[in-house]
Amino acid sequence: MCIRDSIVADTPQAAVPVVGSTITRQARRLYVGNIPFGVTEEEMMEFFNQQMHLSGLAQAAGNPVLACQINLDKNFAFLEFRSIDETTQAMAFDGINFKGQSLKIRRPHDYQPMPGMTDNPSMNVPGTVPGMF
Repeated sequence: MCIRDSIVADTPQAAVPVVGSTITRQARRLYVGNIPFGVTEEEMMEFFNQQMHLSGLAQAAGNPVLACQINLDKNFAFLEFRSIDETTQAMAFDGINFKGQSLKIRRPHDYQPMPGMTDNPSMNVPGTVPGMF
């Protein structure tokens, strides 16, 4: 083994939070209320991934939304994003129309801000109602 291999082997990789990390999961989730009746998790993910790219809020190629869990009985969903920043930016979609429903987008009740992160989207998205709570 050469010196370079030894240095690489000794570098602590686990210290850096990665996409999908349980450490950041809470900060990468959003509550989406007033979802259309009968909508699927795949449709929700496709809609938000498309909107993120169309509005320029996606930070990289690929899908910003990693997962979706829908509660059909109570008419809401939780979306999980690949980054904290993209999650914050997606809050700009509050009030966006999806299949005839005006979606309510909020942080989950158990949300705790990550140190050094802003909780405000950097832009308003056309077709949404800014600041509507």
